[in-house]
Amino acid sequence: MILSLIPWTTSLLVGVTEIASPGIPGPLVVFGEKAEVVVAAKQGQFMEPVVARAEFGRGRVVAFGHNGYFGNGALAEGQTRQLMKNAIAWARQGSGPVGVHRASDMVSLIRSEGIEVRSLAESDLSSLEGLSLIIIDPTNSAITHAAPIQRFVENGGGLIIASLGWGWLQLNPGKNLRGHPGSSITEKMGIVWADGYLERNAGSGFLAAPGPATAHAAKAIESLASQAADGQTGQTLTRVIATLPTDHAFIQRLEAAMATLPDVVPTDRKPIRPQDVTARVALSLQLRRIQEAGPREVRAHPASAEFPGLPEAESQPVSKTLRVDTSRSRWHSTGLYALPGSLISVRTTSAAIDSKLRFRIGAHSDSLWHLNDWKRAPEITLSVPIANAQFEIASAFGGLIYIEVPQNSRPGTVEFRIDGGILAPHYVHGMTTLEEWKSSLRNNPAPWAEFETSKVILTVPSQFIRNLDDPKSLMDFWDRVADACADLATIPRDRSSAERFVTDIQISAGYMHAGYPIMTHLDAAPRFVDLAFLTDKEKGGDWGMFHEIGHNHQHPDWTFGGTGEVTVNLFTLYIIESVVGRVPGYHVRWTDEQLLETFRRHREQGASFDKWKSDPFLALAMYVQLQQAFGWDAYKKVFAEYRDLAPNQRPRNDDEKRDQWMVRFSRAVGKNLGPFFDAWGVPVSTAAKESIQELPAWDFPR
Repeated sequence: MILSLIPWTTSLLVGVTEIASPGIPGPLVVFGEKAEVVVAAKQGQFMEPVVARAEFGRGRVVAFGHNGYFGNGALAEGQTRQLMKNAIAWARQGSGPVGVHRASDMVSLIRSEGIEVRSLAESDLSSLEGLSLIIIDPTNSAITHAAPIQRFVENGGGLIIASLGWGWLQLNPGKNLRGHPGSSITEKMGIVWADGYLERNAGSGFLAAPGPATAHAAKAIESLASQAADGQTGQTLTRVIATLPTDHAFIQRLEAAMATLPDVVPTDRKPIRPQDVTARVALSLQLRRIQEAGPREVRAHPASAEFPGLPEAESQPVSKTLRVDTSRSRWHSTGLYALPGSLISVRTTSAAIDSKLRFRIGAHSDSLWHLNDWKRAPEITLSVPIANAQFEIASAFGGLIYIEVPQNSRPGTVEFRIDGGILAPHYVHGMTTLEEWKSSLRNNPAPWAEFETSKVILTVPSQFIRNLDDPKSLMDFWDRVADACADLATIPRDRSSAERFVTDIQISAGYMHAGYPIMTHLDAAPRFVDLAFLTDKEKGGDWGMFHEIGHNHQHPDWTFGGTGEVTVNLFTLYIIESVVGRVPGYHVRWTDEQLLETFRRHREQGASFDKWKSDPFLALAMYVQLQQAFGWDAYKKVFAEYRDLAPNQRPRNDDEKRDQWMVRFSRAVGKNLGPFFDAWGVPVSTAAKESIQELPAWDFPR
């Protein structure tokens, strides 16, 4: 079989049915006329490239969506090794040695094919004469060698390159994918790395198939022009728009194919769905143009009136001077709101500005690009570095204004004067008096309000707080919630930054999700500020809100596989008991009899660990039994022990996490819990059980 006579995709996939999914691979954007998708993987209900190849001049390139493809682990999965052999055979057209840079596991594979290998240092990438093929995992410094690598390929050399889009973005905050080191090399070849995650669709990882034709961006444009566009077309083109620079010829071609860009206003009642291809592509193009516009070029986007919204009444821009304590990290609220399209002027009189400080407009930072339906524009906030003592900024969507202080910033105080924002309802615990709040502040015109303490900040639509008379009691409650989390986690109550809750019309995942900020849907907004509801002992407060702040206090050392949604609820229950005042807190979910019956039924059904791991409330019942018997102080003692562990004492994998949890809890309560873990079907090692044999066995409820 002569590979050169076989169609491109077929030649690379000879003998290949499945390939690995090392880590979490990200997508590629394939747009070149001489580029081709080799393997496509799932992203939601659509497909995106994870392996691609192209001809460039007289040379050839193969690109992978994760650098883990060069590792022995991935090469051993499915037929990844065979795919890599096929890639080498196709890309390498000469007989010279193969150069390898930052892909040492590939050396033995290449030598097994009878090919000479040379290891390449970073500096060697500028001079590649005599090589037939190079295999590289590019770093940021590789950008300086992009031109010589491109010449090498153009003149007949081969290139196999693997990298990751989303991972590079995480390591390079504030940058965009135009600066990706792999893309700087392969953009001219019609392939670049994109943001996002890909999902497994086969036992080894990915089925070895190129997916639909419109996973290739050029085919997607043809589909758009022929009126045969579907959701896949929209997925491919929105990914292109989010990845390529707006001055790129391909983006200009796409805009020409669109002819006109209609106003697109997604709403809760009428979201933009995958089949709304024209609207989806048009909104994506508009958002990219907005991102790259200068402050004086920005205009209010029509969708901004729907969300985040406009003032209820006429409002006047104001000037405000504030001081920011840079010893406290994350977002600092200003009490100001930027109207959509309005010009905000910022000036600092401080002698020195920390170059890491940023100016933010908008609290709704969740990106929705990956979701099928868009109930609002998928990206509506703006965050820019504060590079100068005086600057202007504008947002097409508007939003609350913040100063962002990264962790480990230089301690001090920075003074800012902000001109052009409107006043927002803003209560600051310990500073705002109830008289100030009721007489004026709660009536400030901005459509979003904030309640702030040093421990918790709530961001809700202003419509829900206009009649709130006592924010002090409300925020006293939320401070007690934060303190309860700190007490159970055995960390100081004083925090370097407050936990922040933000309500949104649509969020990136789930009904609520943890992080910074903690995100919830708008239906939770009135509950956040309803003290009577939050302190209702019969209902136990709000499980979801307490659950999400609990996530921010979990520790991975005592959270093993299957317990991510379990150990968090220790915090939920502790808040219900210690703050809301319902004792026992677990009676929100079970009576004592129901709890014991849950345990008995699990044992009768074989005490399957897989079942235990898949049912968070079944697993929680086990933790509640420990709390019933030994109290919250036992948990605090164990958590404190974990907190103070030396690095070499921390568990390295799930087996060690289960062993340590049983052993440390057993020693904390002075009882042998091995039989209890066996009864629940939670596996622990024989060595771990033997290490606590001297302890008396716990006569647990049966």
